[in-house]
Amino acid sequence: MVIYSFRMSKGNKLNARTVLAPEGPMKEFIEYLIKHLVDKPEEIHVSEIAGQRTVVLELHVGDGDMGKVIGRGGQTARSIRTLLAASAAKKNKRYILEILDDKKGETNFQTMKKS
Repeated sequence: MVIYSFRMSKGNKLNARTVLAPEGPMKEFIEYLIKHLVDKPEEIHVSEIAGQRTVVLELHVGDGDMGKVIGRGGQTARSIRTLLAASAAKKNKRYILEILDDKKGETNFQTMKKS
């Protein structure tokens, strides 16, 4: 079992203290993180589209939870992507997280901006 340890700092920012690279699929890693952020964890769905060296993870969340996943100014989404990239580096793969709006079935492009 993999243990993830997080703490909230001043300003309600999620900071990782210790993050062990997941031994299992990254899909489970993202599901674990997101289920602890949202109000409706049962409405979370992550699908995986695999290529040779790149894997796209499509995240669908329930109504009202999109803002919690993205965070103010995209900070939470950026942090999740950073954790995903750090964990994926050990596997010599590149993972892309797309946060999709279930109502429209479209990517939320604001969350895809690079910092």
